[in-house]
Amino acid sequence: MAQKNVGVGIAIVVAALAAGGLFARSKGMLGGTAGGEEGAAGSEGGRAGRKARRNAGEGSGSGGEREGAQDSQRDDAGREPDPEPGTYAYNYKTAKAELEMAKHDLEFYKNFSRWPESARPAEEVAAGGGLLPHYTAPTSLPLVKRGPDGKPDENQVSKSRAVLVQDRFQLSGSEVVVVKIHALSEKEKPLPVRCASAKVYPSPEVPGNLPPFEFGCTADKEQGVIATFDPQRSPFRASSGNFALRFDLEIDREDGVKESGSAETGVHYVATNPGRLTGVVREAYENGSLAFYLGFEAAAPGFYRLNVRADNGQDDKVFAHMNIRQQVEKAGPVELRAELFGKLIVDNQAKVVRLRDVDGEYVPAAGEIAGIPGKDGVFYTVKSVDLTKIKGDDWSSPEKDDRTKHYEDMVKKAQDDCDKNFDGCQK
Repeated sequence: MAQKNVGVGIAIVVAALAAGGLFARSKGMLGGTAGGEEGAAGSEGGRAGRKARRNAGEGSGSGGEREGAQDSQRDDAGREPDPEPGTYAYNYKTAKAELEMAKHDLEFYKNFSRWPESARPAEEVAAGGGLLPHYTAPTSLPLVKRGPDGKPDENQVSKSRAVLVQDRFQLSGSEVVVVKIHALSEKEKPLPVRCASAKVYPSPEVPGNLPPFEFGCTADKEQGVIATFDPQRSPFRASSGNFALRFDLEIDREDGVKESGSAETGVHYVATNPGRLTGVVREAYENGSLAFYLGFEAAAPGFYRLNVRADNGQDDKVFAHMNIRQQVEKAGPVELRAELFGKLIVDNQAKVVRLRDVDGEYVPAAGEIAGIPGKDGVFYTVKSVDLTKIKGDDWSSPEKDDRTKHYEDMVKKAQDDCDKNFDGCQK
């Protein structure tokens, strides 16, 4: 029965983790920047949709008939009702919104493109999804009670919640995952929690039809329950795929009732290491920026995506987030290039730069994406940055010029529409 339910459990867990920004390939693994142009592209789509709806509703010219009756009418709640499609008021409101959105997109892109996507300021990156290595969003779940057969019954849940915090989701090779669990009442008050057992269940897609495996969990007065799962010390050491980690817990409610039940989280494990950082770093001043070439042993050809953080050496506060996106043509030693854009150094007056907290993933041409064992904490220091070789200018490139002109053209087009049909949309 447990084996049958594990597929559903893993699907729920993975969906919850993804929604919480767990692996966040469009953010955590892209330094929080992918949403920039995608967001702008999305608003272009929105404008296109509004334009299509407006055109569909036009019955007499681009401005429509001047039907002002709706302007003076209000609904029972005192709110002015939306104008009817095809009316002058409707078309005017749409044109004005088009203009405002186009101006917003232009200003957003101008600000966004002050830095290249390969190196972004820390303040624009979510504190969890990009700045913390291996970040995994906490999973907060109601305790699932056991049925008469002693197995979890998803139709019976407690008002008490188990909060599971794991230090990573992607595992490969010899990596392990640590899960910390604490309990909360429905009023968000901490509750005592104990762990009766911890088991790992492979998803149905994992070959071998292996049974669940029990691993250790311990109680801690300060941190609740702590459990460590090491795939290399389990029957799944040679397996790859999704695994559910199920914890049988006992919670002491505020009213004195002791509840028992289970809570789950999940991991994705790949048995082989797709590559490793050697620890060797070569630095170079290039085009007004500081480039770092990280020594790497690639296990296979493919696309490698890594994140590197930088602090100023005074504390552990990260000021820049660098993205490595590099195609490796063959297995063996290679250098992966990260660039700390000059403006980030100048803006933060960073006379010392420390590289820290690398994580990432390997994307093969075919097969499963695998996490890359990174480096936690500081692993390289530039003790004295030569600021005479660093430029503090905004990023510039033909790509940026083309995108900027595109957004400027959108503003001009929307303004021309307003000028021609709606007195400049100034009302």
